[in-house]
Amino acid sequence: MHRIGFKNIQTLFSEHGFELTIFIIVIFLYLIMKYLIALQYTYLTVPIILAAFYYHRYRGRLGILGKALLAILIISLIISGLYLYTSYERLVYALNYSNPDLLVASIILLLTLNYVRIVHKVLFFIIIALFIYDLPYVGRLLPEPFFHLGLPWVRYITSNTLETTGLTSVFGTLATIGLEIIAPILFLLAFMESFGILGSIGRIIISFIRRATLIPLSNPILSSFIGTVTGSIASDTAVTGSVTIPLMKRIGIPPEWAGTIAAVSGITAYVMPPIMGTVAFIMPSFLGVSYWDIVVRAFFIAIAYVLATMLLIYMVSRIYVGSRQNRGVEVRRGEISYVDYANFAGFIICIAILIILIGVAGYELPTAVYYTLIAFTLYFIPLHIAYRVARGSGFKQIAKDLLTNVLRGVNGGARSTIDVVLLLASLGIMVNMITAVGLIQDFNWLVLGITGESLWLLVAITYFFGFLMGLALPAVATYISIAVLLVPAMVSLGIDKWAAHFFAFYLAAISEFTPPTSISAIVAAGIAGAEATKIMGRMFILGMPIYILPIIILINPQILTPSPEAMLTSFIIFSTAFGLTTPALIAMLRISIGLRGLIALPISTALAITALIATPIYAKVLLATAILIINIYIIRSIKRPSN
Repeated sequence: MHRIGFKNIQTLFSEHGFELTIFIIVIFLYLIMKYLIALQYTYLTVPIILAAFYYHRYRGRLGILGKALLAILIISLIISGLYLYTSYERLVYALNYSNPDLLVASIILLLTLNYVRIVHKVLFFIIIALFIYDLPYVGRLLPEPFFHLGLPWVRYITSNTLETTGLTSVFGTLATIGLEIIAPILFLLAFMESFGILGSIGRIIISFIRRATLIPLSNPILSSFIGTVTGSIASDTAVTGSVTIPLMKRIGIPPEWAGTIAAVSGITAYVMPPIMGTVAFIMPSFLGVSYWDIVVRAFFIAIAYVLATMLLIYMVSRIYVGSRQNRGVEVRRGEISYVDYANFAGFIICIAILIILIGVAGYELPTAVYYTLIAFTLYFIPLHIAYRVARGSGFKQIAKDLLTNVLRGVNGGARSTIDVVLLLASLGIMVNMITAVGLIQDFNWLVLGITGESLWLLVAITYFFGFLMGLALPAVATYISIAVLLVPAMVSLGIDKWAAHFFAFYLAAISEFTPPTSISAIVAAGIAGAEATKIMGRMFILGMPIYILPIIILINPQILTPSPEAMLTSFIIFSTAFGLTTPALIAMLRISIGLRGLIALPISTALAITALIATPIYAKVLLATAILIINIYIIRSIKRPSN
């Protein structure tokens, strides 16, 4: 029997030992949370994760003195976490805090702010601006409605750290959501990626496409599957694009359009249930519902977006793939092995288990994810071993490959957990500084004073605010800013609370996608070998449905109520978004649609606008059907170039 060499284990652990340690800590602290729920485990976990961030960022970059200071910093954070954790019962009921309490809290607060300064600079400046706004000397100089008495300096420290009421503070609900809900999911997704499941999904879906013109249409479908695993627009674009962009270029689609199609399709990673973007896990805390309630309401909207995007992509495909010089191009697809089918089957099984546990059995999301992790382990590890044995690998190689995959998954999960938890802890500071002196009420009074009874003026202000915030802030920060500052005003003027929060959710998705800060465009440009600016310009047009979607949801809130009416509304939203985008795409492509097509185009646009303001559901369905028929006719009227 072969043995794994000590040097191999040492090499693997030296590469991933940090992430493995974080993984063990997260699992251990989760068990503490489950069985010793009376203790505030975030008091211990957040400082340790903060220490892990500094260690990971600065290891190998410092001299002897720097390493000594880094060691002191890490030890201080760990001791601070242990101190707060063991003092939790006393801190909860304390009317006054001791000097050691304030010292430890100050260390945590300053190092968290320094994390924000390093990683999220715009968010850092927003928090600093809020700190200045909350000063007594500033608040007493402000006019109404912004006049306030300010915060004492001790409250700056305690309200952001030691007090854990609601969403506010470093150790508040947001950080708890990151640890309890998001972290297990991130590890599950990382393990799926490390075991090669994403590649198997891509190869299988592409293998079923026989016509070259349909290859670009595989992007939204493939993104829907892979997005279930990644939950990130940029990651989905990277994974999907690496498979589809070379194929699209081979059949004649220009690099800039191939990159655009992959980037626009990547949005489905954020909006497609059951595992959506990070924002979806934050929404239940604002709405007071379960995550499953979010999932069932998002499903029909996601389907509407995917269908509209596929038809728009098909228009691009007909132009470039249908040209004479690209006809008859043979597309070589990668070979599919039995393990690919087994991986795909395992993926479906894991997702089905997750859905059943959440939606049918009624389990909490963290518990459902951990059971899914167990199912993943019981399925994929024996599969991996059997596959390696069938290929004639020895025990040493099998064990090494298995350990490498596990540690790679731990690596990805731990890194993502650190980023997400610290971002949410930082956003707890932002929310606290907004609420501490009543800025929410002041801001709402100001907005309502400007808009009066004009609901759509308020919607326009909210949309513009979310769009600008999204250019500089992460999606989670964009959603929380809108949900805290503007959603209450929208609800007070009669907008359904579900529609208002989904409006904010899709604005957050837009923030992940919109140029010039679109990471997905940069990723797609790198794969396609095109200029990122050209891809960004095309993304505005091909991705127009995602910009229209928030407004259409406000007009048709019934899509958020799981029912047969929601299915009809999904069809209406799909047709309307498609009909409103078609003219802009035709203009950008500079294609000829003939005289009849030119006559049909304005009719389709007028019907789409009418569908937005029509009231009876049956009238909207009739208009949506007419829009779809006319636009299919317009697509068929496209004259393919002869060369």
